[in-house]
Amino acid sequence: MSGFFNQELRFGSHGEGITHAVQRLILFTTFVFAVQLLLIIPLGGMPVYFWLSFMPETLLKGFVWTPLTYMFLHGGLMHLFGNMLSLYIFGPTVERVLGTRQFYTFYLICGGLGVLLGTLPLVLFSLPANALILGASGATLGTLVASAILEPERKMYIIPFPFPITYRGILIVTVAFDVLRLVEGGSGVAVLTHFGGMLVAYGYMKGRPKWMQFQLGRKERRLRNKTKKTSAKQDELADAVDNIFDFK
Repeated sequence: MSGFFNQELRFGSHGEGITHAVQRLILFTTFVFAVQLLLIIPLGGMPVYFWLSFMPETLLKGFVWTPLTYMFLHGGLMHLFGNMLSLYIFGPTVERVLGTRQFYTFYLICGGLGVLLGTLPLVLFSLPANALILGASGATLGTLVASAILEPERKMYIIPFPFPITYRGILIVTVAFDVLRLVEGGSGVAVLTHFGGMLVAYGYMKGRPKWMQFQLGRKERRLRNKTKKTSAKQDELADAVDNIFDFK
């Protein structure tokens, strides 16, 4: 947890409640799902999914917006509910550390780069890559990784476990479950996108403190250089004044 400060995560009337960005993302994603259903009625599913969900084939044809739009579409109510529940549980602790603006950036990066990273092995090994990918799983699992980094020992109850499990434990179970689905194949879930989002989140949370320290160091060096230049100019001015009074 180096580079970050510890934060409390509470829900309900006795805690801090849901955070701003998490609330807005849940509301917006739910709104998009409602619009998605309304469009499917007159247009059918394929036009909507074709234009807004992610597919490597369509990305190469110029659909450059799909790495962002795909994460706001969902395949059904339970798909939406699962992702938004995950965002509701794990998102606030990350937002309270990163701040609202940075959390938006983090969320979109996890979803956008996660799906690109997840489909990279398919492209490299010339595997079938024409399946539609939609849903916020890559982004929401990114919040799980970030929470496990920030507060690995925080506990919560999760079905079907009859005992509290830590955030680190939830992450381990999630990864193991996705590995099992990947090995079995044919699950219909874009598991590689899950791993992509989790890897991006890990890199972001580990790299951001170092980047901030680098930026702070640059500012300090610029300030020192500016101070030195100002001091040198003041010395030159003082010498010029001395020369005037010395009639040089």
